[in-house]
Amino acid sequence: IKDAGLPYEGEASGSDVDIGTNRTKYVSSKAIADSNITFNTKSQNIRITTPFNIITDPGTGTITFDLAVSRNQLVTLTGNRTLALSNVATGMVFMITLKQDSAGSRTVTWWDGISWVDGSAPILTTTPNKADTFGFICTGTNTYYGYVVGQNI
Repeated sequence: IKDAGLPYEGEASGSDVDIGTNRTKYVSSKAIADSNITFNTKSQNIRITTPFNIITDPGTGTITFDLAVSRNQLVTLTGNRTLALSNVATGMVFMITLKQDSAGSRTVTWWDGISWVDGSAPILTTTPNKADTFGFICTGTNTYYGYVVGQNI
């Protein structure tokens, strides 16, 4: 962000945003996403949503969605998988898109602690090359509200 009378010094890092400076730097969404910003004397970890983090299906076992990378995750399923999360914190809101490969009919086992609307996990679209998107709110340690955002997309 440019300030009149100060020389432009390049792009800011997350630590520049954390501590504040009197230097003029360009503040990218990554720098803001990597920072802790204080509002009314309470520290808040602000995360700017980034484009989809496209996960490569490991081919077997568990797919882990790293929420430190992005709050929007996308994976094309190439088999039946177990889903897991890393770097999640209370209050996080995130979305996961599960796309069927050209064979379709893939299933998932969700991580524990999800309270789904209507009380049960939704059935995935099984049509080849179609996707379902789910939204989540982390309400506490290992507890989540789960929502269907769209299916058969």
